[in-house]
Formats: sequence, structure tokens, C-alpha cells
Amino acid sequence: MDFSFIRAVECYVNHRHLPYTDDVRIPKDLYNRLSEFEDVSEYQFGQQHLARIDELQNELAMTVDQWTAMSIVFTSTKETFAESSALMPQATDDVSREMRAACDNIMAQIRKLEKRIKVIEQQIQAVRQDAQCVAITSP
Repeated sequence: MDFSFIRAVECYVNHRHLPYTDDVRIPKDLYNRLSEFEDVSEYQFGQQHLARIDELQNELAMTVDQWTAMSIVFTSTKETFAESSALMPQATDDVSREMRAACDNIMAQIRKLEKRIKVIEQQIQAVRQDAQCVAITSP
């Protein structure tokens, strides 16, 4: 996940300007999302919400790192077994057994990651709902 949108929102709210970015979608998306509020500066959220959002961002970053590592392992496993089965046709049973074990391991990691993503999505939704309930107008 790319956190550049969140950073752009934070920069806009804190400094009233958008940071430079190569992604032209971010400013457009930012203004579209912020257009539902009359004035963003009127909304403040509790420090506990900001701390929880930081925790969630860190969890999401770790989740992306895990996915990246799994993707690399999957790609290298796929390529390794494709090459080894072509080079050693007589070892097909051994290669198939190892391939199944590797795929089972990757699938277990995928299931674990999927559960983690669902939990994070629920936590994000909870923070969103809680923050909407306690948003206050600044004096």
C-alpha cells in the first residue's frame, strides 16, 4: 500500500499546501475527498485517534513487506521448480513433492496474511467510526 495519499492529507491539513508528488491522482483524490467537508480545519481528532492511525499505518507497512516477501518467494519457487523439472525429468516425483510442500507453505502464509488484512480493515473501520463520533469543532 502506498501511504503517499495519507502523507499528502497530513501535509495539507497541517501546512495548507500539497507536497510535491509524481502521482497526479493524489491531489485530485485529496480534493475530491476533502470536498465533502466545508472546512477541514474545523475538525480535530483526539490524540488517541492519531496515535492509533500511526499504529495502523505501521501495521499496513509491515503487511505490505510480508506480501512482498511472499511474492518473491513464490516467484523464485515457481521459477526454480520449472527449471529443475525441465533439467531433471527423472526426479519428477521428488520435485513434485517439494513443490507441493513449498506451495502449502506459501498458502499458509497467504491465509495468515488475509486474516491479518481483515483484522486491520476492521480496526480502520472502528477508528473511522469512533473518530466521526468524537470529532469536535475547534474554537
